Amino acid sequence: MNSRKIIFVLSVIALGFAVQGEAAQGISQRDAPPKIEALPLQPYVAVRMEASIEQLNKVIPAGIGQVAGLLGAHGIQPAGPPFVRYLVVDMPKHLEIQIGFPVGKPVKAVAPLLAGAFPAGRYITYTYTGPYSGLIGANGTVINWASKHRLSLDQKPAKQGVAWGARAEIYITDPSHEPDPNKLKTKIMCRLVG
Repeated sequence: MNSRKIIFVLSVIALGFAVQGEAAQGISQRDAPPKIEALPLQPYVAVRMEASIEQLNKVIPAGIGQVAGLLGAHGIQPAGPPFVRYLVVDMPKHLEIQIGFPVGKPVKAVAPLLAGAFPAGRYITYTYTGPYSGLIGANGTVINWASKHRLSLDQKPAKQGVAWGARAEIYITDPSHEPDPNKLKTKIMCRLVG
């Protein structure tokens, strides 16, 4: 992977942060290993987008800004930090994603927004500490941990890549309050089958 550089930019204008870097070369030794959690249903409001990994630096800020602005215009407070939900992954050329915020209760969304929910169930969760450029490796940690423990992830082959039942990155730390990218926390979650 050293010969191939992947620029992964998550600049979220609405929340005032931007980070740029190369694909991860390892996982932070500060992080606890992945674990299994039973998570409740979590409603959210999002926009759906398609992009290549190189386009995420434009797609993610636009999506988060759009959702944040429309939630504010309707007086709806997010119930947590922003996320990207991966619907279909065919790295690095094609990603179908939803970008949004959790909400306290289901809401009726008006286009281009959509109302959705992370289903209740058992998830592998992993809180990664470090720059966003390490998220490719951090997601790999979760997938490899599932394989090592013979756990089945909620995924199936799609026309392009792999379709995921519930896989997301939740951006816990607001970089406008934490300028050191090595201290940013991102929760990765993948639902298990059954």
